[in-house]
Amino acid sequence: MVANLGTERALYSVEVSGTEAWGTVRVSPAFVSVDQGQAGEFFVFVKANDNAVLGTQSFTVKILADGQEVKSLALNAG
Repeated sequence: MVANLGTERALYSVEVSGTEAWGTVRVSPAFVSVDQGQAGEFFVFVKANDNAVLGTQSFTVKILADGQEVKSLALNAG
């Protein structure tokens, strides 16, 4: 979930990195337009490849507002 604490509408998107070697990612929706003082949400789906090494895998999710990074999250899947 993202909240727009700014003074104007913002266009949010998500970039996921670090899964290329072991899995696939899908983000839905691709973009969310959020008015000031409002919130929107994304769903990030991560799926391990059939040949992925067992165990915990790390990846990064970046939240962008109007193309500029506003938050970066280091996450794990296992």
